[in-house]
Amino acid sequence: MKRCSATASSHLLLVVLLATVAFAAGEKSTEGINPAFRPPLQGSAIFSDDNPAARYCTALGYTCEPTSTDANCWFPNGTSCEIWAFFRGTCGQEFSYCETHGKGNTVVRRMDDMGTWCAEYAVCVFPDGYECAEYEYYQGQCKPGQCQSWILSKGGCVNCPWDPEQAPRMGASPPWYGIQRQLTYSIGTFGGVSVSPLTPAGKDYTITVQAMNRDMAQGLANILIPSYDFGPKITVLVKDNTGAVMIPASGNHTAEEVKGWLEAGLTGNPYFYGVESFGYPGQPKSLYLVLAPQVIQYYNDFYLDPQSFAHYVAEDVFAEVIRDEYPGAGTLRFTTASPVAGY
Repeated sequence: MKRCSATASSHLLLVVLLATVAFAAGEKSTEGINPAFRPPLQGSAIFSDDNPAARYCTALGYTCEPTSTDANCWFPNGTSCEIWAFFRGTCGQEFSYCETHGKGNTVVRRMDDMGTWCAEYAVCVFPDGYECAEYEYYQGQCKPGQCQSWILSKGGCVNCPWDPEQAPRMGASPPWYGIQRQLTYSIGTFGGVSVSPLTPAGKDYTITVQAMNRDMAQGLANILIPSYDFGPKITVLVKDNTGAVMIPASGNHTAEEVKGWLEAGLTGNPYFYGVESFGYPGQPKSLYLVLAPQVIQYYNDFYLDPQSFAHYVAEDVFAEVIRDEYPGAGTLRFTTASPVAGY
């Protein structure tokens, strides 16, 4: 990460993107810029909806009082901070949302070189070393255990191996939200199957898939990828209609057994066309999961386009949530064309 000067010269204007940042005055007009990028508001305007520093102060129960140039945030012990200094984490840290909502939390200021401008914002560091932008933590958009680091110039939440250097279209949401959406819009499109939201389990998360009967639940338990590791571990639990947790089958199995699991778990799903066994003469046969030649769309908030949606052919989405390797039966292939019928 490039280093920014900690001294803001007189030709810099403070602006906010989740926290306060600086643009060179005269180089960029604020006209037409998202309100999050506008300079600090002065005088009576400090109480408008465009001023996140004032909103942050009052939302925490403190008193915001105007001064001749801006405003101060007054705390219960009688001390105060200029609202932007409090918002940036350079004053009154012990009264911040970060430090008052978690034992051992620490709010720090971060300077970040954005190329043509310098960002200055508060980051909440948790006892385990994970962190969130203070304003995102306050808004509930970032939670403990999600981000190994939070760097604005890298798109926000940064984790390994989920590295924005390798994935410049990194999502604003962590990747485990993508897994939950893929399960919902593939497996969960059949009325007999429900997919739960992510459920926190310490630093990890659980997604529960519940089927309408035991046979379907056992089939799904045998074919779904049981866990993902993004730093936090994501566990996929499958339950039947009584709430009993299904244990995935272990050991070697025949292709016919795997075919039976797929049919039990996916029959009724609108994207499921069937399971076929195919191989060219002289070669071993492989199982093919034949899916509808349709596109699945789901919300996928890229940081460059926070209102965006992902569009994938059904076979690609199912391949993200269903196992492709079965000991004894070989590799399952995903397709939208029948290898037997030839279409």
